[in-house]
Amino acid sequence: MPTEAISFFSSDARDQYRGDVFRVLALPQKYTIHFRYQKKHINSEILQNLPALIGKKGVIFFATGNDLNIKRDERNITFHSIREVIIRDIKTDSTVDLVNFYLELGNFIDCHPLPEVKKEKLPPYESVAKIMIQDGPNNSWKDRVDQIKEFFPNVLFYYIGSIKLDEKELVPTFSSKDKSSFFNLEDESEYQIEVSFFDPTGGNLGLEQTGIDDSIMLVDIPKPHRVGTMFDSTIFNIVTHTISQKNVFAKTRLQQNLYKGDLPDLSNELSWKISRGYKKVFLFFLASIFATLGVSGVAIASKDLAGLSFTCLNIIVGFISIILIGLSATILYHSFNKK
Repeated sequence: MPTEAISFFSSDARDQYRGDVFRVLALPQKYTIHFRYQKKHINSEILQNLPALIGKKGVIFFATGNDLNIKRDERNITFHSIREVIIRDIKTDSTVDLVNFYLELGNFIDCHPLPEVKKEKLPPYESVAKIMIQDGPNNSWKDRVDQIKEFFPNVLFYYIGSIKLDEKELVPTFSSKDKSSFFNLEDESEYQIEVSFFDPTGGNLGLEQTGIDDSIMLVDIPKPHRVGTMFDSTIFNIVTHTISQKNVFAKTRLQQNLYKGDLPDLSNELSWKISRGYKKVFLFFLASIFATLGVSGVAIASKDLAGLSFTCLNIIVGFISIILIGLSATILYHSFNKK
């Protein structure tokens, strides 16, 4: 059924634009990506009331054949839908005549503009407009990669499917102040990141991380990493270390570790907010209580209680005290690796 959508077109006109499409294919659900357009490439109807677009749904397209060396009317352009988005925020920069869109990534989508959409609303004339689209059946990540892989020769495609703490999936937070997304993590914890791969070489390419302070956190990707097959899915561990501040912001850059293609190196950046965990503070407090009660109990049990009617009270108090001290030691050992 035809529906109206706000289109956000990127293209193969420049390597930077292709890099945007690569990132749209890689970043996780609900993560925010930044697209910027000159006002002359935005439909006038859109420009008249930009704030009204916040919260609206849109679709990111990849336009191929947009050769800047060919006259606009003579270009043979094909449109490839990539992903649904929600417009989280918009900021206009009149100094450089740009409009910045902050787009929350949603599901992958197979759709195309209807034939009756005026060509003036599409590249190479406009890149942002309200258009009518028709959905198709091929909505998987693999389907979207298959559509555009020929325009990214020898490039490792990957998709960050989820980041979890045990079985709980984390949802990224959008900062309206910084206009960016990040994941909330706790220090001294272990998370899992699931990544799906398409390797056009059949398994010779791999992934690596750069730009992270290993003393804060680490995505545990083997060195060297190889996908080993054309399609694969792998779970890597994320390990956070002890921090001294209340919270710390960090970034991880993921990129192909062996580049053979004609494009500049493509990468994706994930942001993290690592906070001190309060669970271990509580456990330390609990262990301290157990230890105090245990030591006090041992002192009581060692006194002369012969005058009491319960002659076995010494034994009972002593036994409970030993259990409390043992619990305290167990909590300290497992939570803090201290004896």
